[in-house]
Amino acid sequence: MDDALASRARRALELGRLRVALTGAALVTGVLALILQLAPTPLDVRALALPFVAWTCVAWRGGSLARGGAFGLFAGVAGWLVPMSLLRPCCATMAATSADCCTRPDCCLEAGALIGIVLALCSPIDLQRRSFAERIAGTLLIAGATLGMRCTGLFVGESIGLLGGLALGAVATSAARAWMTRLRTA
Repeated sequence: MDDALASRARRALELGRLRVALTGAALVTGVLALILQLAPTPLDVRALALPFVAWTCVAWRGGSLARGGAFGLFAGVAGWLVPMSLLRPCCATMAATSADCCTRPDCCLEAGALIGIVLALCSPIDLQRRSFAERIAGTLLIAGATLGMRCTGLFVGESIGLLGGLALGAVATSAARAWMTRLRTA
């Protein structure tokens, strides 16, 4: 095959993959915008750029990264369902979204870890290291981008706690499940 023809074919393939990824990102971002309009926490529309870019990257790459991204989207939306009374337990209900309220990052860490553990238990087990790492990376990237929109109204410690708990719970549980499965198959 001619090098110029192979180069044009590769370029056409990548442009097609990018077009599909952008369409998927627009769809996911639109659905997130609808979901977040129902949320009690106000949303700055500029925050939707983060999940749009993250989903575009994950979908364009495809494979295990994209499969993990789908689980990450589920985790991010589930994180939006966690009531502010759990994330800021010492605040009055109406003051929980303002910066004038007390902060307890440990509550966010616990909520994020619980979401991460549930997410990892629901995700398929993949024993190949590279695809396992890609799936976890996709999950955390999309979950972080989606939850990052909610965390912009929280203190930095709470944001890090929620995202860190999600990452720790997902990675630890997924690694434990893969290890247990490997022991059973050996």
